[in-house]
Amino acid sequence: MPTVVLSNTVFLATTLPCLALLVYAAGSDIASRRIPNWISLVILLLAGLRFPLTGADPLIPLLLAAAVFAVGFLLFLTKLLGAGDSKLAAVLVLFLEPAAVPTFLFVMSIAGGILALFTVSKGLIPKVFPQTTPGSGPEGSPEGRVSSQGLPYGVAIAAGGIFALLSFEPGIREWVYVLLSF
Repeated sequence: MPTVVLSNTVFLATTLPCLALLVYAAGSDIASRRIPNWISLVILLLAGLRFPLTGADPLIPLLLAAAVFAVGFLLFLTKLLGAGDSKLAAVLVLFLEPAAVPTFLFVMSIAGGILALFTVSKGLIPKVFPQTTPGSGPEGSPEGRVSSQGLPYGVAIAAGGIFALLSFEPGIREWVYVLLSF
C-alpha cells in the first residue's frame, strides 16, 4: 500500500501538473509559435521534485537531457527547430523515466511528421523551412528576420510527452482504476 500512496503523491505533485503544462505549451505554440520559458522552467522544477520523491538517480536523465538539448540546439542553429521547442524537449526528457525516453522520441517524431504533412497539405505553412523577410531585421538591416510562421513542433513534443507519461507513469494505472470504479 505505501507504493500506491507514493505513486499517487508523485502523480499529483509532478505528473498531473506536467501534463497540464504540456497541453498549455502546445496551445501556446499553435497560437503564437512560442513556448514561454516559464513552462520549461516549471517542468524542470517538477523534474527536480520527482528525484527525491521517487528516489531515482538523476545521472542518466541528466545525460539524456543534455544529449537532447545538444541536438535541439544544433537544430535551432540551423533554424529547423525553435529555441522553446529545444528547451521543452530537453526538460521533458529530464522529467521522464529513462525507459520512457525512446517512446517519447518515437511518438514525438511520428506526431511531428503527421503535423508537417497536415500543415503543408492544408496550406497553413507556405514552405517547410522558415521564411525571411528582406530588410526587416534590426533597424531595416538587409539580412532580414525569420517570420513567425513555421511548424508548431511544440504540439509534437507535447504529444510525445503525454503519450510517454501516460504509458510509463505508475500513478496513471491507479487513477484509471479509481475512475473506472465509479
